[in-house]
Amino acid sequence: MAKKGIATKDEIKIFVKFVADAENLKGITRTIVTLVLPGLLDGIDNKVGDKLKEPWQTIAETLFTMLAEALEDNVILEEEATEIADYCARVLNENIDVPLIEEDVEAFIFQELLRLLAGLLYSKVTTN
Repeated sequence: MAKKGIATKDEIKIFVKFVADAENLKGITRTIVTLVLPGLLDGIDNKVGDKLKEPWQTIAETLFTMLAEALEDNVILEEEATEIADYCARVLNENIDVPLIEEDVEAFIFQELLRLLAGLLYSKVTTN
């Protein structure tokens, strides 16, 4: 499916389903979320996604696709969370320079910080 912005309609559907399931939404609340959230996300994506400058547009597309693939089966594996965190760490390390910190130490800091965040998110999602 062709993309306008950074996400396909199918990827957005995956996110909406995950949110509805993760929050255990039922009845009218679930109906409202599943009807309104896709249009809202798609509208924001279409207005903002194509305006991102390279390399950020490609980075955002890749990250959105990685997240959608991880959420597709409604189960986030630890390996998927680590892969996403590692990708984010690489992007940060390539695009952000912290003065007075050596490049390899900077890369390590980004990677460990994002792995910690991914681990916390993974434990939160898997315990709900």
